[in-house]
Amino acid sequence: MRILKKKFQGNPEDIRKTYNQEVSQIEFNLLKSEQWAGMVLRKLRISSAFTMESLVTEAEVNGYRDVKLEWLQNGGNEPKIQTVYFMDDAVRMFIDSTATEWKALLKEWGNSSD
Repeated sequence: MRILKKKFQGNPEDIRKTYNQEVSQIEFNLLKSEQWAGMVLRKLRISSAFTMESLVTEAEVNGYRDVKLEWLQNGGNEPKIQTVYFMDDAVRMFIDSTATEWKALLKEWGNSSD
């Protein structure tokens, strides 16, 4: 969001709307283009919630997950816009980098699923 605030060209009151539209478009782009997307959604659907009871309850985490999954399954929710601030290639590089780091941490902790 910090980068978007620096580069945003529109009305400052529209920054949140632009952020939400662009991130939503990226989510739909990934769902359509990445082989792993369906598997990730299936795993998310059956995953256990991790909570911080003082901040968010298990019911809240599960509720958000269920709403988000349902929202992503409705193609009518896709903004169908050309993103300006969030680029597919940059998001994919972030995902690949984060996945590599996460796998290394899991291996270090003895929890590797490889």
